[in-house]
Amino acid sequence: MRKKPFFPMLATDLAVWAYNYKNKIGNFASSLGMTLEEVTAEIAICNKIIDAINDVFAAKASLKSTLKTRNSIIATEGFDLRKVIKRHKSSAGYTDAIGFALGIIGSDSEFNPSTYQPVIKVEPFGNLITIRFAKKGVDSINIYQRKKGDDSFRLLARATKSPFKYQPTMDATETPVHFEFFAFGVIKDEEIGLPSNLVSFLFSQQIED
Repeated sequence: MRKKPFFPMLATDLAVWAYNYKNKIGNFASSLGMTLEEVTAEIAICNKIIDAINDVFAAKASLKSTLKTRNSIIATEGFDLRKVIKRHKSSAGYTDAIGFALGIIGSDSEFNPSTYQPVIKVEPFGNLITIRFAKKGVDSINIYQRKKGDDSFRLLARATKSPFKYQPTMDATETPVHFEFFAFGVIKDEEIGLPSNLVSFLFSQQIED
């Protein structure tokens, strides 16, 4: 059986790997014929990798907080604005022409970006995971994923067509992995509305004879 690459593809796994490598490489410097400068250089490389990964995690945490603030403002201030607009519509001088000009006349099938919530369904498909969804008014969805127990989610993909097919990277033991997924709707490159429900899925690699 062909061995899988030792260099992890997932950022979380790579950070753990780099941390282990930089802390232990010095122990084997003599056996490997390495100079102190070479050890120091390899540790510096690992630190750069770890810092780059941590920067993304920090940015995602900040983005999550910013999105929460945005949604709260839209919900609160939007509610107040809609009340004011309702009063405008009851004014004696209000006409449909004014309503069309201000964009305050609803359509027969109303789409509300503030409350839009995608629905996803996760299923096995051989050695792939398929994620099914219906856009229902959005351009695409952003799919986020993490291994159950991890602190942070990562953006897996922006999917425009259902089903989205994904092949996870498994470790050498091919132990089943418990994944968690959720999604946001996207319009013109901006996430809108509410996150989908969290979907858990236990994935195991299919072994070919």
